[in-house]
Amino acid sequence: MKVVRERADARWLPSRHRFALFKLLAWTRFRSSGPKPQAGLALGIDRDQSAIENYTVAAWIMASASCFTFALLDRVLLSAAAAVLAPFVAAAVLQVFVVAPGFVKAWRNRDNTGLNSFVTITAITVTAIYFAQSDQWVRIIAWLFLASLAMNAIASLVTRLLRARFAADEHDLLA
Repeated sequence: MKVVRERADARWLPSRHRFALFKLLAWTRFRSSGPKPQAGLALGIDRDQSAIENYTVAAWIMASASCFTFALLDRVLLSAAAAVLAPFVAAAVLQVFVVAPGFVKAWRNRDNTGLNSFVTITAITVTAIYFAQSDQWVRIIAWLFLASLAMNAIASLVTRLLRARFAADEHDLLA
C-alpha cells in the first residue's frame, strides 16, 4: 500500500475515494487547498479510506430501499405496520443481494465486492425505475436516486478524463 507521510491535504487525493462523484469533490478540495504539513501523520492511499463517503452511499441506498419497501408493504398492510417493517424487510432484501452472488462465485474463492455492488445497484436501480413511473409519493425518492446515479455517471466520465492529473498529484505527494 502506498503511504503519504506528514501531509494532511493527502486526505483529499481522489485515489482515497471509491465513487466518482466523491473523487471529483475530493480532487476539487485538494486543488483548492494548499500543502498542509502535519508532523507524524501517515495516510494510506486506498480507495476505501473515506468513511464519510461509504456511510453516505450506504445510508442513501438503505433509505431508498426502505422507502421503496414501504411503498410496497403499504399496499397490503396498515401504514403504521408498513413503516415499522419497511427498514427490516429492506435490510433483509439487500442482504440477499450481497449473499447470493457469493454463492454463485464461491467456487472461485475470490473477492465478490464488484459483483455484489453490481447486483445491488442494478436491483435498486430497476426498482427506482419502476417507482419513478408511479403516481405515489415514492416517485420523488426514485427520481432522486436516479439523479444521484446519473450525477455519479457524469462524474465518472470527468474523472476518466482527469486520470493523468490525479496520478500526477499523487506522484507529487509520494515523491
